[in-house]
Amino acid sequence: MNASFSAFSTAVATVGASVPGPGSGSNIAGDPKFTDPAGGDYSLQQSSPLVDKGDQADIVAGEKDLTGGVRALDGDGNGIATADIGAVEHTYVPPAPGGGNDGGGGSTTTPPPLDTSAPAFTNVKVRNGRLRFTLSEPAKVTVTITKRKGTHRKRARRFTIAGKAGANKPGTYRIVLTAIDGSSNRSKQISRAFTVKRHT
Repeated sequence: MNASFSAFSTAVATVGASVPGPGSGSNIAGDPKFTDPAGGDYSLQQSSPLVDKGDQADIVAGEKDLTGGVRALDGDGNGIATADIGAVEHTYVPPAPGGGNDGGGGSTTTPPPLDTSAPAFTNVKVRNGRLRFTLSEPAKVTVTITKRKGTHRKRARRFTIAGKAGANKPGTYRIVLTAIDGSSNRSKQISRAFTVKRHT
């Protein structure tokens, strides 16, 4: 068996066979320094020993990496496009001013995580003509009010949340709240029922 331009730390040979030792020749041994292997991200960190250590003679024109990007890039900042060992090609990121990188590259080579948390309402109360609630994060809140008429509900076209008693028509109302944050995450609908009594 022969291996070249590969990364492995152990090798087992069957009887009568021979295998190259880890780290011998063009092979690399030790931690490959993947970005997040537990999370399925096998891209390389800036300090990975696999950066710019691939087989250049094996690269063909127009070849792509696993993500569809260019196969050979400058991964160590020396100005020369060289293939890495592995399926995902690494791009060099200059170090941030004042240092703080992981060994010669930028402080990070991955984009910040997307905001996937939806806003949430708590402490929702409708009391004495006043609506109060707490929101977990800044968001645009939509308030819809409907009035029960028999077995149906009809949206209230005009309604005063806080005002003189009797300003709204007597009856049973339902208020529905929804919120959307800056990343377009939508909250669960929150509804509360309340009654407007006839003013005497």
